[in-house]
Amino acid sequence: LEMTCIARKGIGKEHAKWSPVATATFRGPPAVSLKLERLNVLLDRAAKVEVAAWSDGALVLRRDDRLEFDPAFEAGRTNISADLVRRVGELLLDVGQHVSEVVVVGAMDGGSSFEFVVEATGVLSAPDIFRNAIRILTEKLQIIDNALKAEVIEHHQEAVV
Repeated sequence: LEMTCIARKGIGKEHAKWSPVATATFRGPPAVSLKLERLNVLLDRAAKVEVAAWSDGALVLRRDDRLEFDPAFEAGRTNISADLVRRVGELLLDVGQHVSEVVVVGAMDGGSSFEFVVEATGVLSAPDIFRNAIRILTEKLQIIDNALKAEVIEHHQEAVV
């Protein structure tokens, strides 16, 4: 058996085989709300009781059989779960409607927080990958900052001459 092997160093930008990252995701937490006026029209009392039970305190059923947001939800201390949205969708299908008629999804807190998830292949740990990515990003931003400063100095010198 004869074999010739060539070792070549590379980076993930060139090919995925050199990337220690299996998956990296970035997203803001969604803010999910319900159009209660529409939901109250579409569902019967039994379905509303079930929705309130699935809401984990986000919704309450009033004595007049109308769903409303609990003060804890309005204060941001609880939220609409994916399970509740799924169950509302099932209940709406039973009456020939789609969940998109009552679910509103937006950005929570104006985009000031986010989830960043890194799954590693084992070559490097996820925290090491994150720290290295931040270091590289900082270096690249410094290069941009230096280039912009040089450009400003150059324009200033041209204006003086």
